[in-house]
Amino acid sequence: MYCSNCGTKFEGKFCPECGTPAVTQSSGSQDVIYQQPAQQQINHQQPIPLQPLYLSINQNIVPTAPPKQTGISVTKTIIGIICLIIFIIIFLQSCAVGCVNLFEENTEDTTAGVGLFVAFFYLVIGIVSTAGRSNRGASLAVSIISAITAIIGFSTSGTYVDLIVWSSLSVILAVLYLIFFIFQKSANR
Repeated sequence: MYCSNCGTKFEGKFCPECGTPAVTQSSGSQDVIYQQPAQQQINHQQPIPLQPLYLSINQNIVPTAPPKQTGISVTKTIIGIICLIIFIIIFLQSCAVGCVNLFEENTEDTTAGVGLFVAFFYLVIGIVSTAGRSNRGASLAVSIISAITAIIGFSTSGTYVDLIVWSSLSVILAVLYLIFFIFQKSANR
């Protein structure tokens, strides 16, 4: 390290020539940046000492509060989490129905596969609803995905009777998110 006062190279806490304390990399709330001295001060016989340049941190910055969440965004978050839980339930039910169909050698019943599609759509609904809780476009997307989920679920019938329940819930979600979309759109005008 080089002395910031006389330019002597040394190791330790103090310069052996002039007694100046060594400059640390960080002192208090100031950052140290080493800078080359001006061109006219360069001595080619000695190594060039680095001069510290202190930059103080601006302490007048006022932290901003996070955006306030509305009732709709909180509701969308809760519904999204519930949809993620429903995804797990539908997925496990579909696997169970598939196993029952396999053991009974019922190859004509495809409701287990459709149940997996419905479960996947509930996963997408949960993620989009939670991630886009303050976004109008996410409400429209969830409404459309819920309607598609309901159509897929209602179009099949078989041994998986709970699929009708999950499809009915998808219709409710489609209508609810369409209302969210309309309400958020009129609030932003």
